[in-house]
Amino acid sequence: MPGPAPTPEPTPPVLDPSRVYVLGTLDEERCDRDVIVDVERPDAPWFGLPCGHRLPTLRQDGQLVYLHEGALRLFVADGSGFEGYPAEPMANDLALRSAPCDRVLTFALEPDTGAHVYACGGWFRAGASYLTPSTAQFLPGAADHALTLDGASFGVARRGAPVGAASVVPGIPFHVRPHADGFRLLMRAGTLVRLYDMSLEGTLSELGDYAGASGYAVRGCRVDGEDVAFCVADHEGREVVLRLTLAGAHRVVFEAGRVRSLGLLAM
Repeated sequence: MPGPAPTPEPTPPVLDPSRVYVLGTLDEERCDRDVIVDVERPDAPWFGLPCGHRLPTLRQDGQLVYLHEGALRLFVADGSGFEGYPAEPMANDLALRSAPCDRVLTFALEPDTGAHVYACGGWFRAGASYLTPSTAQFLPGAADHALTLDGASFGVARRGAPVGAASVVPGIPFHVRPHADGFRLLMRAGTLVRLYDMSLEGTLSELGDYAGASGYAVRGCRVDGEDVAFCVADHEGREVVLRLTLAGAHRVVFEAGRVRSLGLLAM
């Protein structure tokens, strides 16, 4: 009689990098019950993120990279649903090389190559020094460009050198999403949620407001590849995720229930 079929090796879930996903937890009293939710299939969240994970970020190939105790790792789901969370969720996650760093402090992903740019006293990519802009804050973009942030001034640099003049963008950034031709800047401007674009040449354009956000206590937002914004908000005692368009349409696409303490995940 043949024995049982071998258990297949777990593979990383391939998410759609153009979309926004919900992050949450199955148990607010534990740090090792985080899940990833697709709002189109809310009853099948992916689970397996370890306690203490930081900066979960979607890569351009749909894989999820995160930082844990100074090491970069590629998330491999342990399953989906609400039962069966493993005792050691990180055991099957894949370690990513980060030489010469023994302990990575922070990282970002290049949108066109997927390469991870990481810091430990200096910035590196694939073991080699990475030429950074002079500003303390920056985000890698396409074609060796980077978005720079200095106070309220946003600019663009290429291989560390400024491109054009910096622009003052009013508000607080919710999300910066790099794309092939520049960066989308999703901002909180007073009570408004507003979208800008910064080209690789350093030209800033205002694209419009998400009027549907008014009336909600918005805590955080991300924008997808089609300029649709998703925002976590408190409304009438409920924790919800809103879907907003620049045309003014808005609707609740997810509400906290078995998954709580909501956040958002995107490129």
